[in-house]
Amino acid sequence: MHPSPRWKSIAFATVAATAAFTVAGFLFTSGAHSEELKHYDSSKKSFWTHPPDDWFHG
Repeated sequence: MHPSPRWKSIAFATVAATAAFTVAGFLFTSGAHSEELKHYDSSKKSFWTHPPDDWFHG
């Protein structure tokens, strides 16, 4: 028994959507590495008494 044309189109749509999400994911992650991520040392008292202006941006 052969798969119906409907199942073939559903399978094709699933593969196409997965490929699109994969490509979008690669494009998004490659852009994230272009900026240097900041690091703050919150173990020191000076961090809590005078926190950097942008520490809350996460």
